[in-house]
Amino acid sequence: MKITEKFKNHQKKWARISKHWENFTEPSRPSRGDIANYNFLLRAALKNRKNPDILLLGSTPEIRDVLFRFSMTHGAKVICADMTREMFDAMSALTDFKNAQEKFVSANWVDMRFDKKFDVIIGDFVNGNIGDRHKHAYFSNLESLLKEDGSFITRDCVFIDECKIGSVKQAFKSFLDQARDEEYSMKKAANMAANTLIWASRSLNDEKKASLSYFWPELEKFGKKLDPARSEDDILLKMMCQRMMKAWAPYKSKYWTFNTFEENKRMLEEYFIIKKTLFADDYGKIITKASPMYLLGKK
Repeated sequence: MKITEKFKNHQKKWARISKHWENFTEPSRPSRGDIANYNFLLRAALKNRKNPDILLLGSTPEIRDVLFRFSMTHGAKVICADMTREMFDAMSALTDFKNAQEKFVSANWVDMRFDKKFDVIIGDFVNGNIGDRHKHAYFSNLESLLKEDGSFITRDCVFIDECKIGSVKQAFKSFLDQARDEEYSMKKAANMAANTLIWASRSLNDEKKASLSYFWPELEKFGKKLDPARSEDDILLKMMCQRMMKAWAPYKSKYWTFNTFEENKRMLEEYFIIKKTLFADDYGKIITKASPMYLLGKK
């Protein structure tokens, strides 16, 4: 399939996702720890630059709110490159600030072109959306869009051995105590379970693909077996499972491509210099380790 045809297919999927963004929590969305890290790395990349040009891959509301501050303090001009105007507008409704220095373009990240170079390219969990055979073209294109002293800032998704799990039940029980003690809201516990399954699914195929589709039949069976009349645990697990499946059902066939930490590092280093690596601390040890945030410089 040609890149342009795949782009059109992905447009439809992401248009659906935009309508349900509020159903998700960290780590699908940037956490407070991630936002603090983005702010820190942006300050390191921009320093005292005036009127920098920033390219945002996607329309992530949390990052747009961070960039609004840099538009106010540094005069940053922001371009949001996303698949559809519908996606951008839906995400705009979730931002806290309206940025007059921000504009939208419909673009495919693999082959997009601009009449200028950027001080910073930034995007959250963007690399995993690129299929393995297009990753080199994607990174090469991003590198070509940076100024000589420009930076690429991104939170990445990588596969580590600790992501493997034995069953769907294990994924949900991992967050049962947090849900019971209200350390996690039911929405967050359900999302943590979903992300645990997505990362774990990478070990179930030889194509580096991660998708809930690999676990969905087992998820349906697990939900049916739970009996709220049996115990408090079953009540909570049933609530988590129902919440998770309702939120994620529209995206059960979507897949991401995850490299191992070392594979990912080697690929990044083909195009960039890794200047700094940060991790958040507010969404579980395993997925935190599998979600490094990078400050990358142009080679």
